[in-house]
Amino acid sequence: MAIGAKLRFKILKRDGYTCQYCFRKGVPEDQVIEDHKIRSEDPALAKLMGSLNLMPEHPLERVILEVDHVTPKSDGGTDDESNLVTSCLQCNRGKGKQRP
Repeated sequence: MAIGAKLRFKILKRDGYTCQYCFRKGVPEDQVIEDHKIRSEDPALAKLMGSLNLMPEHPLERVILEVDHVTPKSDGGTDDESNLVTSCLQCNRGKGKQRP
């Protein structure tokens, strides 16, 4: 059974929207939408926020985050919070069923 949205967002928030393997940061989806809105409505403000490192250079350069099982379910892992971590797409897919 898949991890529910409520638990998924709880894990992402707990881990600070940061991959626990490579420590690259992601952002919540609502921030991506807000960044796009700022860019399209006020380019001057977007440029200022970018110069202050408050906004990435390009919104499509975001790190895609997933929630990963530390102990794979196929090895008896559960959906308990203690067995779940935030992982970027590249780390999670590269890791496969291996444990960190």
